[in-house]
Amino acid sequence: MKYLTVTITLLMVITISGFQQIKNESDIEGTWRVINTATENTVQFGGTERMITVSNGTFESFGENYQGIKMVYNSGKYFVPKPGTIITVHTGRNGELSKTANYYNYEISGDTLHFYGNFFREVKEGVLIGTYIDEKWVKAEE
Repeated sequence: MKYLTVTITLLMVITISGFQQIKNESDIEGTWRVINTATENTVQFGGTERMITVSNGTFESFGENYQGIKMVYNSGKYFVPKPGTIITVHTGRNGELSKTANYYNYEISGDTLHFYGNFFREVKEGVLIGTYIDEKWVKAEE
């Protein structure tokens, strides 16, 4: 009976630790390529979308247009207030932080990053509209 208890305990520990993912801010640093999106009004570049996040808390998303020219469509700052949550604040065309942001949950499994949450933008002073975002990205070459 003692062996059965030890075996069950070990299996539970292995199972639980296998499902826990390390969700540190550094886990999302790097270059990612979009592979799936179920998002309304998403900028599409035929699967060439890339996102780069770096250790200084900045990000840049870009794609290639039909001529193969890199076009940045999203950039700004991000932070991870708690494991599994990321908030991005976007920059405007003038390079200053704008009144648009994402509040995402995220999960990383192997080389796959799953973002799901809301994109918020101000439509008039003090009024925000949210759009649900659900995207999967994979680690890409730098």
